[in-house]
Amino acid sequence: MQGSSLISAIKQCRPIAPAMIEIKPLQPLFASEITGVRPDRLPEGEELHQILGAFSDRSVLVFRGMDISDEQQLAFSRLFGELEQTKVGTPGAGGNLIFLKNFDDEGRINLPTSWQMAGA
Repeated sequence: MQGSSLISAIKQCRPIAPAMIEIKPLQPLFASEITGVRPDRLPEGEELHQILGAFSDRSVLVFRGMDISDEQQLAFSRLFGELEQTKVGTPGAGGNLIFLKNFDDEGRINLPTSWQMAGA
């Protein structure tokens, strides 16, 4: 993403008013659901500190029902650190987003292969 595109995405996510977030564990030792995060702004201050702490403690964070653009997703993701480039040969190669789908070009669902089902 070019610098001006990133700046534009961040401006779209600027704080409008403080939000109240809630962090709820989903399992005893792993994963939390976070509610109260607004998709039109990036978290900052104490809110960001809580989110990053939950990620450090729980490894997986779930944000349900977030209707965000690719640019907002990238800006939010950068709060957690530098993003990797997608690998050659993958959809979206060379960028920060990989495009995954479970259907073919005609819209038919692709069934998992035996190696996918085995967790390989």
